[in-house]
Amino acid sequence: MKIGSILLLLRHQNSLSQEYVADKLKISQSTYSRIESDRSPPKVQLLKSLSEFYQIPISFFLANTE
Repeated sequence: MKIGSILLLLRHQNSLSQEYVADKLKISQSTYSRIESDRSPPKVQLLKSLSEFYQIPISFFLANTE
């Protein structure tokens, strides 16, 4: 599974909008959309922020990717 697919799944499981998540991460919605659709890889700092936001270890993203 790609990181974008994981993010999409997490966002849907938590009933959140892209706008909400992007706002919490202090990035634009379009940037978040590109990451979620795997058109742009997230930087390490953003992965750290995502792991804190979803309260999961950063290794979750790396261990579950192709």
